Amino acid sequence: MSAYKVSLRELRFFLWELHKTDQTFLARAPFNDKNRAYYDALLERARAFAYELGKAYQASDRQECRLLENGTVEIPKEFHGLWQRYKDEWIQVLGNDSESQQPALPPLIRQAIQEMFMGANPAFMTYGGFNFPAIKLLKLHGTAAQKATYLRKLQHYDWDACFCATEQQAGSDLTAVTTVAKPLENGEYAVSGEKVYISAGMHTLTENTVYFVLGRINTTTSTSYSLSCLLVPRFWPNPETGELEDNHVECTSLLRKMGLKGCANTQLVFGRSGTTRAVLLGDRKNAGLLQLVPLMNQARMSTAIIGLGLASSAYLHSADFAGKRLQGRAITAARPMPAPLLCPSSNTPTCSACCWK
Repeated sequence: MSAYKVSLRELRFFLWELHKTDQTFLARAPFNDKNRAYYDALLERARAFAYELGKAYQASDRQECRLLENGTVEIPKEFHGLWQRYKDEWIQVLGNDSESQQPALPPLIRQAIQEMFMGANPAFMTYGGFNFPAIKLLKLHGTAAQKATYLRKLQHYDWDACFCATEQQAGSDLTAVTTVAKPLENGEYAVSGEKVYISAGMHTLTENTVYFVLGRINTTTSTSYSLSCLLVPRFWPNPETGELEDNHVECTSLLRKMGLKGCANTQLVFGRSGTTRAVLLGDRKNAGLLQLVPLMNQARMSTAIIGLGLASSAYLHSADFAGKRLQGRAITAARPMPAPLLCPSSNTPTCSACCWK
């Protein structure tokens, strides 16, 4: 049985009656090739998959993630089958594989589907959760060579992406970041440093992970204007052979949290066991924070969608329980009311004339 609940009646009210999505989006290009019935059926498909995600949520929290002796990370076993289904059934529907600049779904409908998936199993949805903003960043800022190397792999979810900003001494204060990149030949950089609290930072669902790492080029100056965004693949794609080579990215520990235990919350080390190679996003130095503004905005919205999905499911569980819980006696089993007290003087129910004095 799934731990997740959702009301399509509420979602349809939100879409069709409150926001009139059919009039706002479906009446014009590029969404006028499909009607409301198509999207209603799509919501039902999404609910069915969300229930499957929900079944794995509690089990994944009990299994947790484990760092193995060989340095690899073991994630909940149910996630492998769910990942393949998510790739086959939903990536193209949600638009992450689109070559065009037009979204595949009206934004509100995409959000409703994401709300179901994230509310059903937020731990699973962290895997590949950064692909969509990573694709956007590459399209906005990547060079032609970077797009050719990374874009299609991320769009097909053969590779995934992670954002690496936080360090032990640098949480919300990113001016304290100390990760450093030193120039190599051919426009590459050697990265050294550590990052913590990297969600879904290492796993075997994909053949490679691209880390978007905030660091400094040849300096440790503590200003936001000296931060750059580096593309660090877990396995370096050899341009001549096409093979993936070890890029010396290590997971040194899995950090424990109160929830989302199915999410591999990693501490990563770059450049300790060998040279960790990287390229600079867009070949632009000291522009990391400016480049990453869209990503940070998207991350905040995604966190809010997770909260909305969980809160909605919790409310529906509570309402269902309240409707089934028995309290007190049934009205048919109630005892007769006792006879009212009579005033000794007037032989009527207690009166204010003498009994209240």
